[in-house]
Amino acid sequence: MGVNGPITLTVPLLKGKHNSKYITEVQISYHDSWIGDMLHALRSAYGAAPYFDFYYPEIEHILRAKHSHLWTLNEALRKLMIKRCGLEESIFANTREYQKSYDPPTLDIRSLKLKDYRPQKTDHQGYSQIFEDRHGFIAGLSILDALFCLGPETSLYLSRAEQ
Repeated sequence: MGVNGPITLTVPLLKGKHNSKYITEVQISYHDSWIGDMLHALRSAYGAAPYFDFYYPEIEHILRAKHSHLWTLNEALRKLMIKRCGLEESIFANTREYQKSYDPPTLDIRSLKLKDYRPQKTDHQGYSQIFEDRHGFIAGLSILDALFCLGPETSLYLSRAEQ
């Protein structure tokens, strides 16, 4: 969440991202200074958050490692979020082969297009967010929003949200 509302942070990819490549083969482009831009956006949006200074260095370290592939970047960030949120690694396990569909209770979000997703304001029991005074509580922003604002309490918030 930024001062003017939700912001989208993206990782630019090299040519061929839609050419039927396995997700593990999609490469990240470093032609632009997106890492510095992303880190600046995070500092601007969450620098005043109570737990920003605690979690930001780890995120910065992962981004500055310049992973060659999107998969390895996502895995590094995913593992950090699981660890820092106190979640069970096994419920986020990767599959070994492609599954066409999943039976409930497994939530299949593969077809969700990020550009079509817009977080909604909600009456849901939230938490104190940066810029909440301007925009109200906005659910579903990002795990980073919860982590920077709630810190170690993120796991409790997530377990309440499941109920």
